[in-house]
Amino acid sequence: MELSFTLQDNINESTSFNSYSIIHKLKNPNIRSRLSQEDITAQCRNWMADRKRIFDSFNSNLNNFFDRNESFHLLIPATTRVTFTNPLKDSIINTFANCIDISGHFSKNPNVSFGTPPYSEKDPAQLEEFIQVSHRFNQSLEIKKVLVADDVYSSGKTMDVYESVIKKVFPEVVLIGATLIRTR
Repeated sequence: MELSFTLQDNINESTSFNSYSIIHKLKNPNIRSRLSQEDITAQCRNWMADRKRIFDSFNSNLNNFFDRNESFHLLIPATTRVTFTNPLKDSIINTFANCIDISGHFSKNPNVSFGTPPYSEKDPAQLEEFIQVSHRFNQSLEIKKVLVADDVYSSGKTMDVYESVIKKVFPEVVLIGATLIRTR
């Protein structure tokens, strides 16, 4: 799936601490393990102080794809690290009154991370087996447009896997992919 937009691009390990880089630094276990507890606490405080501005900016970008009164479906990919994704989901739902959250129809084994080996070496088709779809998510639903919103876009595999899974049920659906940050 093509990424329709990201708020901050080219975030990596050497990016100085800011409200965007903290997302990557706290989610990446290799980076997080090298941070002191004081750094983690301070950066979490910074994130909490700045997240409303970040979400407002994210939702403002969504206005390029959705009318505030338009009905669309929202999918936040399954994750065990919800520090950034749950508030993102709440912000989108609160901003777009007719947004229908379908995230609960999808689950993933909590021990599987598409961004770490051995899963990062697999192609998206091989990763589909790790996404479970609720039996209630079927063609009887009327789904025409889906926003797949995530916190971090690294290789694009998560977006590609969810695109494939959704298109198997709804081949004509329009998918919009958006993230807070993209790493490179």
